[in-house]
Amino acid sequence: MPGPSQEPNTSDLSKLERRQLLTVGVLAATAALLGGARPAQAFYQAPPGFRALVDKLDGYTVVYPERWLPVTITGNDCFLRNPSNIDENLFVDISSPSSTQFGSVEDLGSVEKTAQDILEKYINREFMSTRLGIRREGQILSASQRTGTDGRTYYDIAIRMTSYASRSPYVATRAEVLRDYGIEWDRVLLTTLGVANKRLYELRLQTATDTYAASGPLLTGIANSFTLKEVEVFRERTEMKVQEDSRCPGLVNICQAATLARDGGGGEDSGWRIGADGQR
Repeated sequence: MPGPSQEPNTSDLSKLERRQLLTVGVLAATAALLGGARPAQAFYQAPPGFRALVDKLDGYTVVYPERWLPVTITGNDCFLRNPSNIDENLFVDISSPSSTQFGSVEDLGSVEKTAQDILEKYINREFMSTRLGIRREGQILSASQRTGTDGRTYYDIAIRMTSYASRSPYVATRAEVLRDYGIEWDRVLLTTLGVANKRLYELRLQTATDTYAASGPLLTGIANSFTLKEVEVFRERTEMKVQEDSRCPGLVNICQAATLARDGGGGEDSGWRIGADGQR
């Protein structure tokens, strides 16, 4: 894992980004309160050093440092990485419109229960390893509920995940394996959850634990910039779906085609893009 000594400019860059992020918050609040703009559109004009990713199709906005680069080979709705710190990245994931429908993030239960559910998912599924001599441990650092600038309820959850690897995984007994463990990686995962369009939206940010103290304020600011809005196409699609069987059986093909195009199933050119104005 790269340490601070290997990234001599990371600290200075983080300080600059944190100062700029204060400007992001001021611009967003001013645009929403004085300009009469809808809060989800308040980040269209990002300050110097930042860009706004505005996804009009799926209905979310997030501000991120302009030097972060998109990664297009993942299965997430979007994925961005800090090229100066390989452990630092963010992604947005959205539940399928054909799966469970949500009225509010509170449908998940309390924020404390949701944090525990996420921790168990990390340990038992997402970060579970079948390699010999690997042990994964997690700790909930914080779990809070807030009302965003768009008036929606959000859950903010921070979890530390640590991977331990045995330096002697092929010795004869488990006791010998456990005797010589070292840290393989150590990360903090920040998750922001919200609901719009009857779908669950997840913004996840990641950084190394040893740089969390420095980059934490920046990542928290990015999480607070994450806003959602209702998209008319979802309501129209739901109304069409109710009527399709009795009135127009062929309509189901239209709905499926629209869903495939939105979710990236319409060919190699159907992936998400970030334009000069930050819009897809």
